[in-house]
Amino acid sequence: MPHWHDSSDSIMNQQSKFHLRQILPALLAIGLVTWWLGTRHAAVKPETQVEENPLNADFDYFISGMNRTTFANNNGQLHHLEAAEVRHYPSDDRAELEQPRFSWFVATNKPWTVQSVTGQLSRQANEKADLLELEDQVRLSKPLPDGDTLVVETAKLDVDIATKSFTTAEPVSLSSATMQLESRGMTGELDSNRLELLNEVSGRHE
Repeated sequence: MPHWHDSSDSIMNQQSKFHLRQILPALLAIGLVTWWLGTRHAAVKPETQVEENPLNADFDYFISGMNRTTFANNNGQLHHLEAAEVRHYPSDDRAELEQPRFSWFVATNKPWTVQSVTGQLSRQANEKADLLELEDQVRLSKPLPDGDTLVVETAKLDVDIATKSFTTAEPVSLSSATMQLESRGMTGELDSNRLELLNEVSGRHE
């Protein structure tokens, strides 16, 4: 049988080879330019900033919205501590508190309540109970038998839970409906409802 050769296919192949020979150097040049630009871009790219992992922090746990109640031997509430945020540091067994609020319940009276902007809870040496150190806009309050409320304001206040006492060396403002007193330093006992102003006491009492 005669073999037919399609001349149009041959011409197309020749044209394709011809065009490929013409554009191949250009394609190679474009590829080299693209590679060069890529390496230039990589060279001037700023270093990546690695964010610090929060797990590398010094504290070992974080609590949001803490509420802790301690009960007495008769199953009644002894004291209650709450805080918006708590961070615990294992190196010295210390907890930092945000917006702490502490209440001490007395069997026959309404509780003492103290709150502040920040605070710290730590275990004292040779003691089974904690020391609560409060700072910044400390406000201590106690309802009185006549329906009035005693309010004490100071910058710092330490509450010793083991001895059921509180103390400060800072200036103190003490007020109720019938009195307004100022002092430098104060001590008090939670169970016995005792409060003593220490130095430079002044004010009025009706």
